[in-house]
Amino acid sequence: MYPELYNFSLGDSTVPIMTFGVCLTLAFALFYWMLYRLGKKYQINTAFFTVNLLSFFLVTFFTSRLFHVLLYIGIPTKSAFLTDYPFWSFLLTPDFYFSFGGALVGFMAMFYYRFMERDVADRDDALDITVISGLFASIVGYIGAFFGGQTYGIKSEGLFSVDYYNNFILADFPRFPLAIFYAFFLILIFSFCYIIKKLRPERGLAAGAGALLFGIMWFIGEWWNDASADNFAYLFGLLTDWKLFNFNQLLSL
Repeated sequence: MYPELYNFSLGDSTVPIMTFGVCLTLAFALFYWMLYRLGKKYQINTAFFTVNLLSFFLVTFFTSRLFHVLLYIGIPTKSAFLTDYPFWSFLLTPDFYFSFGGALVGFMAMFYYRFMERDVADRDDALDITVISGLFASIVGYIGAFFGGQTYGIKSEGLFSVDYYNNFILADFPRFPLAIFYAFFLILIFSFCYIIKKLRPERGLAAGAGALLFGIMWFIGEWWNDASADNFAYLFGLLTDWKLFNFNQLLSL
């Protein structure tokens, strides 16, 4: 675990540079880099994303934090910062927790809202390179989540186990490195979709394949997510006595 890259001295206090925050920033930059590269390769106009860069960032940030608050408020191990500092902690994120599912909801809602008045073929082309770029960026994001402790698995004492030492993880036992599991399979899914786009010209095929494979990976992986007990899981458990079905799995379906 390496949650902090560096600590700056600021008077009597220190300001940490968090690994997860750096990786998220890098992932966002890599997303747009890959988007531009694929757009140029397949002659798809990516000016739409450049013009709306700030809008996409703000909406994605807001929904990722909002969904985290809604899903984990009232759960002591995940909402201590929100309970103690309910207003400024929403924006300044001292707990460094975001909802990846919330980010997806916000981004895709913004995507389709902005594309409503465009040709369907243009939208499918843009969706292809968006999904491929998103898969590519998510690899870096999950690596950051591993080092930062934002994504961690269940108790594990086998070959695939990691000792976590992090203020955000309440654990004194080895855990399954779920974030590395996600990053590894995202590399495979990204490579597969990149090849599909290169070999098969059908619009929307790469996006459909990427969404399907990511959904399967995410749905299965969440069974090993020790942070999966969100408020949706508790609500679902009241109705079905099966508390492990969380919001991410619903989104996967």
